Amino acid sequence: MKTLLLCLFCTLVHIPSIVLRYEPFKEEIGKKQKKTLLLLYGISLFLNACLYALVDLNGDISIKFYKYDLVLFCIVMACFNGIVIRNRGREHIFTFGLTATVIYLFMAFTAFVEDKLPISDVEWQVILNAGTLCVLFVLLYPWLGKLMRQTITPFLRIESRDYWKNLWFVPVAMFFASLLSFPMHEHVTTVLQMFSRLMIGAATLFICRNISYDYAQLQKREELNQALDRQKEYYQALAEKVEEARRARHDFKHHAAALEAYVDKADYDGLADYVHGMSNSSITRAFIPFTGNSAADGIIYHYVLLCEKEKINFETEGMLRNVQIADVDLGVLLGNVLDNAYTACCQVKGERFIQLAFQQRDGLLTITVQNSYDGVILTDGETILSRKREHAEGVGLSSMEHICEKYGGDMKIGYEGTVFSVMMLLN
Repeated sequence: MKTLLLCLFCTLVHIPSIVLRYEPFKEEIGKKQKKTLLLLYGISLFLNACLYALVDLNGDISIKFYKYDLVLFCIVMACFNGIVIRNRGREHIFTFGLTATVIYLFMAFTAFVEDKLPISDVEWQVILNAGTLCVLFVLLYPWLGKLMRQTITPFLRIESRDYWKNLWFVPVAMFFASLLSFPMHEHVTTVLQMFSRLMIGAATLFICRNISYDYAQLQKREELNQALDRQKEYYQALAEKVEEARRARHDFKHHAAALEAYVDKADYDGLADYVHGMSNSSITRAFIPFTGNSAADGIIYHYVLLCEKEKINFETEGMLRNVQIADVDLGVLLGNVLDNAYTACCQVKGERFIQLAFQQRDGLLTITVQNSYDGVILTDGETILSRKREHAEGVGLSSMEHICEKYGGDMKIGYEGTVFSVMMLLN
């Protein structure tokens, strides 16, 4: 009975580290990856239970073995995540450090409690330690899960290498600093020792949480600055167009007089040359979009200019008047979908086009984009994988899905032949 309880609790105690490690990535990976991870987790837990049964039957169970098993299991799970969820090396190292820090922080408290109880049997000490740790995790999971999502998940949806370049080392360094400051076989026996470990753990969580907050604010400011730059570019082009129209109206009476003179003289050759000269004048034909939303106009015009350089046919229709969607969210949607469409068109050698349409009806906004592409699609089940990051869902598509869900909507993707389409529905 004691061996059974030992195997049960010492297996359950690993579930917190698995859940915390899986939490930030669960919405960013495909179904195949999820099934593979769950299979690996299940096999690892079963083998770990068998290991405890074998060690206990040989009479070798100890607090030292229990602690080493917790740390090594965290490392093995981090390796599994790194193998299945590729191209996320620093993110996995950061997640390992933060998860291990949380578990070790719990261990400091549980070891202190267990040391104060009159239990001399090692097996019961380990069972009590593991059981208390599980209870702590259940009580604090809402806060811990939120912490993991806030510090990791948002930055999986964007190319934020600068964020991970510096942050990944913090929790790992703090964890090993705490781990190596005391021998593995030693209990936390004083309030000061327990307080020391709690402070290291709390400082790690505080630092990581605040860095993620500051970086998120920086990202918002950068997005705002980009939106302002695009709107300046758009309004400058609009002002030039207005000035051009003013000049055209001013010059029209002179052109009308000249045309009338050619007609009066029946000089049709001269008339043809004059008209041809007018058509080849410096009047620009740049398409200036107008949707009624300044944020959208700036982004669309930015891609209009890019498409003109690459000779991609860009068409848009529909209006965005009185849309109750934050400009930042609308900017992310249009920026990502048009960037994906533009990138896809650049890889096509034949006819290249982008068609953007807006439709408002019954309180719903539909944004539809169709574009040409080379016909190559990488998928994992129903998930479309990025061609930039191997075996990973496209960052842009993931961000767009989350924004659609935020507004109670949905996103549909279709592709047939060499035409790719995205339809976003927002409430």
